[in-house]
Amino acid sequence: MSGGTTVFAKQVRRVSGMLAMAVRVGVAVCLLTVLSALTTFAGGNVGIDFVRALNYNQMWPQDSAGAVVAQTNWNNVIASPDGSTNNISDSLGTASGLTVAYSGFEANYSTMATFSNGDGKMMWSYADNEDGGAAITLSGIANTPYDVYVYFGSSGDGATGTIGINGANTFSYSTYSATNAFPASYKVTTDISTNYPPSNYAVWSGLKDASFTVTITKVNGNSGVHGLQIVPGANAKPAEAVAKPAPTVTKPATPAAKSASKKPVAK
Repeated sequence: MSGGTTVFAKQVRRVSGMLAMAVRVGVAVCLLTVLSALTTFAGGNVGIDFVRALNYNQMWPQDSAGAVVAQTNWNNVIASPDGSTNNISDSLGTASGLTVAYSGFEANYSTMATFSNGDGKMMWSYADNEDGGAAITLSGIANTPYDVYVYFGSSGDGATGTIGINGANTFSYSTYSATNAFPASYKVTTDISTNYPPSNYAVWSGLKDASFTVTITKVNGNSGVHGLQIVPGANAKPAEAVAKPAPTVTKPATPAAKSASKKPVAK
């Protein structure tokens, strides 16, 4: 009897160990599934570059650009004539589910700048607004809240206009992208009046709607949109990252020199 009891006890312990292992594996699988879902929900950024022609100055998947949040896998779109596309990928190279529609742009032009990197390429071509106003609508946005960056310019610096998003701020600008090198020459506008500061991008933070419309309006001289980014909140950078002042460093006072007569006596 004692031998049989011993064998039975060993079998119970073995089964108990196997059950405990199964529970640990199950918990680990569940955690991995949850983490994977969270990662998928965070999603990548979406970048759209308005180009003159495909295979001419288009962004390649490895090209990186962005004034504050740099990304790869920009989408190339020709915004004239009017139209729309839902073939939009995110910065991870996966389908975003977004649709972009554009109207009112009369032509696709380029600046006089030369480019040697992704930022310069993105800021080289643009969808041109010649007759007063043009619009870009993004819809199907699931990852909220999010920030929007819109890049604008012209073939000559100094053209004035405004750019805004429905239900949010409208900013004034004077174009500053024609002959500049990027990323060093990025300048943000925060002017909601009519001061028209030299600038080439604007930012709207914390948007929550599933769609938005960017409207660019001509004031004096033609200008247009180089590109735009949608950055989900999980990937966003704080507003101070746009123009963060250098910290002030206070140096401690220099201690007074010790008198030579107070050297320690050798023992």
